[in-house]
Amino acid sequence: MPEQPPQNTEPPTPDAAERSREAKWMTRGIAGALIVWGTLLGIGATMGIAEQTPGGDPRKLLVVAGTTGLFLMLWGGVLLAAKRRKPRRRAVPAPSTDESNPG
Repeated sequence: MPEQPPQNTEPPTPDAAERSREAKWMTRGIAGALIVWGTLLGIGATMGIAEQTPGGDPRKLLVVAGTTGLFLMLWGGVLLAAKRRKPRRRAVPAPSTDESNPG
């Protein structure tokens, strides 16, 4: 029976776990900033601070909130798809020490 290459069963290194944690916080920070930005943009559109944009129409807030939410959902979906497609690291089999098969 042919020998199976050893499986990499070691837990991730603390460095990799720490980088993953930092990446999650960065992603959440960016998403939070986009939510705040969309909220402020929606409030500004509804209030109509400038003379060119008459205020008082709450539908503007719904349009801005909806498009910001759709953008965040699209962005999250792309990140999730990329995470699922990410190739797993596999252990590289050690070179064979069998002298009967030189090639």
